[in-house]
Amino acid sequence: MMANFDDLWTTSQPRMHVLSDSTDIDSLRRSVPVSGGVVVKFDGRLMRTARAFFAEFVRELRFPEYFGWNWAAFAECITELSGCPARAYLLVIERADLLLVDSPADREIFFRLIKDVSSEWANSFGLGPEWDGGEVPFNVVLLCSDEARMQLEGDAGCRR
Repeated sequence: MMANFDDLWTTSQPRMHVLSDSTDIDSLRRSVPVSGGVVVKFDGRLMRTARAFFAEFVRELRFPEYFGWNWAAFAECITELSGCPARAYLLVIERADLLLVDSPADREIFFRLIKDVSSEWANSFGLGPEWDGGEVPFNVVLLCSDEARMQLEGDAGCRR
């Protein structure tokens, strides 16, 4: 039986979710409720520093060549995603307790910024005329061990 992941595909809050690392990624992929929705998987082990974090986002979301490798450039590119257009986004970060762990200030920036980005996608007509406009669900799933869950929820400012 597949778990119900409907709340991961809405434009309502919360848009950041901390789930057990036993969550089945294939089930998340199969849960896409709209044609043109995407699930993009990241691994926190590969994103311990800001530079490594940016490299993964550049690769997975096909940021443009002019990406500036800083948070302002990240904010600009993550709200456009012209290299990865979709009707809904679900970013899944496995081992999220290791995300930016070597750079706590950058970790804090990411959590704050991604909430703003999710809100912008959800509250604007992010899709252009070629998609008939519309609000865009943009949610983030942080997967971690049960032992790391409370700490990660606190760091990410997630409600339970």
